[in-house]
Amino acid sequence: MAPRSPARCIWTRLAYSLMGVNARFGTPENPAAPSRVPGGSSSGSASAVASGLVDIGLGSDTGGSVRLPASFCGLFGWRPTHGLVPGEGLLSLAESYDVPGFLTRDLETLSLLGEIFADGQGAEEDVRLVFPADVWRLCEDEAAAALKSALPKGDRNDSSLLPGGDLKSLLPVFRTHQGYEVWRHFGSWIEKREPEFGPGIRDRFAMAAKITPEEFDEAKTRRAAFRAHLSRVLSRGTVLVYPTSPGPAPLLTAGNDIVETFRNRALSMLAIAGHGGLPQLSVPITASQGSPLGLSLVAAPGSDRLLIETAKRFI
Repeated sequence: MAPRSPARCIWTRLAYSLMGVNARFGTPENPAAPSRVPGGSSSGSASAVASGLVDIGLGSDTGGSVRLPASFCGLFGWRPTHGLVPGEGLLSLAESYDVPGFLTRDLETLSLLGEIFADGQGAEEDVRLVFPADVWRLCEDEAAAALKSALPKGDRNDSSLLPGGDLKSLLPVFRTHQGYEVWRHFGSWIEKREPEFGPGIRDRFAMAAKITPEEFDEAKTRRAAFRAHLSRVLSRGTVLVYPTSPGPAPLLTAGNDIVETFRNRALSMLAIAGHGGLPQLSVPITASQGSPLGLSLVAAPGSDRLLIETAKRFI
């Protein structure tokens, strides 16, 4: 049998992953929970920060690739307002969602990053915390209970994020909108080079290849409506508070069905900030089943410094 050409011997994910499992080079360790996945696709950055090798991790975040590793590895993870941090040199996956993001072990270091990249933003505001019940329902019961027990005491506004509390549309709109942009970037290269993808990644690119312009236009319309709703809900000083992830990181030995179910629920939660171009900060405040859990703070565009200041209430 003739050997495969070098073009066919590429194993890649192209940032189209959320668990951080790498079939080609091996999965980076989750130092906070070694039996569990580290989260991705910024898995190497999260592992390096959590293990103490570096103080600051840089990653890209399209669907949650900074926020989810932060939650899984017990780190602070900041997805800045879309467009706030310069993206020069960033290989785009889906440009209307892509942002450079940061991972740190402590809030002090993250605060310094906020002073650099969000200079000029105000943080001295009366803050109104909202704990959207429909988003919290996506979290596993045990994890939700652990997070709620770690919250500061006080009255909570538990109104739903969407009228009727139906978040089902967020995921398909995200998949369609993101997938169309992904294929626009990588489609011709994939068809030409025929790279070998790790488990699950091939299916996602195959799905992206089938999205029609009409389906993309429909997703754009629905996304615009959601963004308009968010602009009404997120008045000045309003901060949404909800779990970063449906639960602790899946075990390295978890089956594909378990991981895919978890991934879908996580994306439904993570897509909120992505759809709206919103800043999101994942704060490590507790654990479940011996694994870290992150609590997320989300606010209107340009409220990054406000989120960092608000995080001090939770640690």
